[in-house]
Amino acid sequence: MKKIVFIYCLIFGFILRGSTQSSKVVITKNFKFENGIYNTFAEWQHNKPTWKWDSVETNLTVNPTTFLMQMDALKFKKTCQNAPIDSIWGVVVDGIPYIRLPKNTISKPTHCFAGLILRGAISYFQFETTAEKQVPMTAYFPQTGEPYMTKNVQNKIPIIKEKLLSFDTGEMIDCTLNNFKKWIVRDKDLITTVNQLKEADIQEKLFKCILIYNDRNPVFVK
Repeated sequence: MKKIVFIYCLIFGFILRGSTQSSKVVITKNFKFENGIYNTFAEWQHNKPTWKWDSVETNLTVNPTTFLMQMDALKFKKTCQNAPIDSIWGVVVDGIPYIRLPKNTISKPTHCFAGLILRGAISYFQFETTAEKQVPMTAYFPQTGEPYMTKNVQNKIPIIKEKLLSFDTGEMIDCTLNNFKKWIVRDKDLITTVNQLKEADIQEKLFKCILIYNDRNPVFVK
């Protein structure tokens, strides 16, 4: 009799464990999060926004090509008080998360948010900013058009910043080959594949490697 009871308990335990695992919601590359405003990274991990959009008034624009969202006002409907946009971690529009960028990141008068192009254990986003670079400038004789002086001057040029976001820790780092390898150190096969990438193929194939890693290492809503 005791043996039968033990077997029943064992079977029930497996069933319970299986149902618990199946009830978890996996974060896929196209996972749609709950629309709203997230004050903290932890709230985003749990897919529970601090405020739903119907509780606030805002003026925002989203560029579907660059995945950049701009917001210049946020006010609570009930109190008509302004909400602190600077303390927001991110927002979700149409299921897509947008991470708030520091004000000095992009030279725009509004608050800017970068959309997660890829979601998973390692999420990916990018945004355009500027960097100072010395460029040669040549002066010419107006009569002849011949150059008479060339000197380097500081000039701002547009660049694309690529970032990685860890779903487990919330850490954000530059999307470089070395940084990516630090985050996938446990995946020996993928490390081998990445190490075999040619310099000319890194930018193109690194994104595919992130997809492979996320498929092998699924994460779930906390």
